[in-house]
Parts: sequence; structure tokens; C-alpha cells
Amino acid sequence: MHTPRAVDRPGLARAYGGHGVEVRPPAELAAALPEAPVTPGPAIVTVPEEPPR
Repeated sequence: MHTPRAVDRPGLARAYGGHGVEVRPPAELAAALPEAPVTPGPAIVTVPEEPPR
């Protein structure tokens, strides 16, 4: 059986010289977005899902 591994997507963007950030809590997304388009290279902004209540 194959067990999927978590992928550090922001870390991957940084490894390629870009901008990568994980936003926690999701309310901080608006503060994180302005940096993405002005950074040379790839930009990844992830927002983890919150489990349903």
C-alpha cells in the first residue's frame, strides 16, 4: 500500500528561487498575496483547509 506524503509546496517554490508561503489562518491571505506577483520566479501561496466542524 502506498502512503501519500505531504508536499511542501511553498518550499518547492523557494527552492526554485521564487516566493512560497503557507497562510495560517486563512484570514491572513490578503496580507500574503501582494508579494506573490512581484517576486521573480514561481509564486505559491497555500491555504490549508480547515476540517469541517
